Amino acid sequence: MTSVKKYSLVVFSLQFLFSGYSQSIAVEQFDSPPVTLHDFSGSSAGWFSNWMNQNDYTGAGGYSIVDAQPMTHPNVSGIGNYCVGGGDFTSTGRYFDVGGSFGDFEDANGRIGVGTIYFTFLIRKEEDNDTPIEIIFADDPVTAWAINEELIKIGYFGLPSNFGGDRYWSVAAFNESVIDLSGTTITIGQTYYVVVEINFDVTTTINMWVDPINGEPDLLSPDASVSSTEDLGFWNIVLFFEAAGTGHGSFDEFFFSDELEAVLPVELVSFEAFSIEKGIKLIWTTATEISNERFIIERSNDGLQWHQIGEVAGNGNSSELIDYSFEDFHPFQGINYYRLVQVDYDGQQSISEIVKAINEPSISSIQIYQNGNVLKVNAASTISEITFIDLSGRRLSKYNTRDNKVEIPIVFKKDMMYIVHVKTDQTILRERLFIR
Repeated sequence: MTSVKKYSLVVFSLQFLFSGYSQSIAVEQFDSPPVTLHDFSGSSAGWFSNWMNQNDYTGAGGYSIVDAQPMTHPNVSGIGNYCVGGGDFTSTGRYFDVGGSFGDFEDANGRIGVGTIYFTFLIRKEEDNDTPIEIIFADDPVTAWAINEELIKIGYFGLPSNFGGDRYWSVAAFNESVIDLSGTTITIGQTYYVVVEINFDVTTTINMWVDPINGEPDLLSPDASVSSTEDLGFWNIVLFFEAAGTGHGSFDEFFFSDELEAVLPVELVSFEAFSIEKGIKLIWTTATEISNERFIIERSNDGLQWHQIGEVAGNGNSSELIDYSFEDFHPFQGINYYRLVQVDYDGQQSISEIVKAINEPSISSIQIYQNGNVLKVNAASTISEITFIDLSGRRLSKYNTRDNKVEIPIVFKKDMMYIVHVKTDQTILRERLFIR
């Protein structure tokens, strides 16, 4: 039996940026020592196959993971290594795990073709020429690096992306039948941070933002946007250059999710404050961190004047759920306001929403234990929601209820560790539980 004492949540908890437990569906950070990209698998879920170079070529040149001149950006700092391409062949590709991590987006043809997907990445054009550097979403069912139709295309397309003597990052749909140029001209050797939103529908829309302010795009004003009534469902992603040469361009930090915030540099899933016997406790959870050095905790008694009361170290780069906590043993009497200041290694900062709690502690409790094939959850107050999450951050199931005693059949794999999130009218518990 697992017995956990918690204390009454005096005010409602705040889901910062979005509700629920969305996380990155697929991640590719090219986090390997220098190696030829061919047959590289990475370390993330969300993929069905390894990267495959054109014609299975494994010779010198071409697509490789390198560590020279790491791709860095004010909003995103890569973990060090990245992918460079454009050598002895022109494309490399990888299949998405359509039936697995992308199962919620699977269309009637078994491709990714329903719902809304967000994609962020770093891109850099290395040579001063009109050779394209492109990311293509394609539908070739046999070969990961091949392109049957250029369904969605992002990057620099050569002459179609030129205007007035300048080159522009662009987006296109269905074999370039529609193209839109962003307002961002390309500087050779400069790294750009790109956010893409794909809205599948009868008319599918692809929105793109290049270097959005503070890394967060204005959803009402994309830098470039195209729409198409063609079927744009895809299986594979292809990195493509039109001609062989030396390293034409580079890519890094691929993140895919069904929530925009899950692909932004630091995804703060939740931030909560509640009273305890000795003061007020803050808990928060991140699902994705990139270059996260630390959190500064600030407190206010009026929501206007803020003072630092502590720091908690971040975890640098992560794509897993990470729980943090901080206890304020000297809160003001009455209402206390709190916020987090997230600091990157390069000094960039972002500020969370504000949460508040009243310094009037009262005790509550939640008990979670397994009885055969049933998980029992008992609480002193009414349970409203129980969520099961695996250690990769993927939500397995969610139960809504209005009872203080709940029995849930265990339907997922046993002999594994899970995260159980229980929300009551008074408190919130997030507990790791081994299911036998």
